[in-house]
Amino acid sequence: MMKDLSKSCPVCGMAAKKQSLKMDYHQLTYHFCSTQCQETFLQHPELYSGGYPHHHNPVYKNHRITLSNVPKDPAKIRDHLQKMKGIKEVTLKGNSLNVEYDVLQTNLQQIMKNLDSLNCPVKSGLWGRMKTSWTIYTEKNELDNLSRGDAPCCNRPPPKG
Repeated sequence: MMKDLSKSCPVCGMAAKKQSLKMDYHQLTYHFCSTQCQETFLQHPELYSGGYPHHHNPVYKNHRITLSNVPKDPAKIRDHLQKMKGIKEVTLKGNSLNVEYDVLQTNLQQIMKNLDSLNCPVKSGLWGRMKTSWTIYTEKNELDNLSRGDAPCCNRPPPKG
């Protein structure tokens, strides 16, 4: 029998849209307030289904993103990004975009996807791609570690006996 968890979004804690955005995970039905929250849940479902109180402990990241060109309407980009869940602050100077966001609610890939949808792609030089890949990798590792809880690691083995 499936249990229905329809009161609030498991990612951001906002009121969930009961009918439209939902998915089943380990015999529980989760409802989401937005497609962004559903995508975030799908990337690390164990983090949001295991009772970790992430709504109260945001994990903020601050990144500078270099855009491939100077945007014609910087206010439109800033407003569009600030509508995303988890975005705390957006500043844009020339083609340099500073974004502060909660990695538990959004990630760099989702931010870059939104920038592409506004026809404002990220600069794609070798160094920029390496930094972006490294950031995505470290965000994924941090979320993986948070979802595992207090499991022993290589330098702290479990007690014998």
